[in-house]
Amino acid sequence: MATYRARVIDAQLAETLQYPGAVLLEGPRACGKSATGRHHTASGVQLDTEPGALRLAERDPAQLLAGARPRFIDEWQLAPQIWNLVRNAVDQQEDASFIMAGSAVPADDVT
Repeated sequence: MATYRARVIDAQLAETLQYPGAVLLEGPRACGKSATGRHHTASGVQLDTEPGALRLAERDPAQLLAGARPRFIDEWQLAPQIWNLVRNAVDQQEDASFIMAGSAVPADDVT
């Protein structure tokens, strides 16, 4: 595995993760979103490469939020229902600390 290369955002991200909430990392492919997210989290799921992750997202998406916090959810846009689940966890103050990485932003909805 390659050695992590420090990024400008690291200090700000580390400070932000001291509090419950969620952070969204966006950018073009291969810019370091996933490496940065993994570097700052205790657990995570990669929806694009982990066998069964997308099937779990369809059957019981809340299970994707289970794990040590902060929790990293990579390529979250492949299971857009994750967005509202993370938002709800943060609203409920459930030791919610997440990093979501992807290349899309959810459409605004009436909720």
